[in-house]
Amino acid sequence: GVDNKRADFLSRAPDPEDYCLRVGLCRRACAHFGVKPSIDLFANRYNRQVKKFYTMRPDPLAAGVNALWQKWPRGPLYANPPWSLITQFLNKVSEERATVLTVLPVWQAQAWWTEFRQLWVA
Repeated sequence: GVDNKRADFLSRAPDPEDYCLRVGLCRRACAHFGVKPSIDLFANRYNRQVKKFYTMRPDPLAAGVNALWQKWPRGPLYANPPWSLITQFLNKVSEERATVLTVLPVWQAQAWWTEFRQLWVA
């Protein structure tokens, strides 16, 4: 009925937080910083930048669901977190003492910007 059509439509709508860098840009950034990330922390099978990835929805190809719930592997990681999760992501980076090639918007007025600058190495 009508409810099924609406649910079907909503399930097919694009996720506004489902975005990524072009693959060439990610590769250039990795080469520039001399890193080979072992996992993409916020991805899906279509936009992952690294073979191994965590996703926000269950996927049999994913290493796990929700990077914020996982124990992260050692070594360089890659993250282009959803904007709504940036604060939680930065807290997790601190908690895990992780090295992460991170893509973030330059939003200096955001509350999380100071924490990001404290973690920033390059």
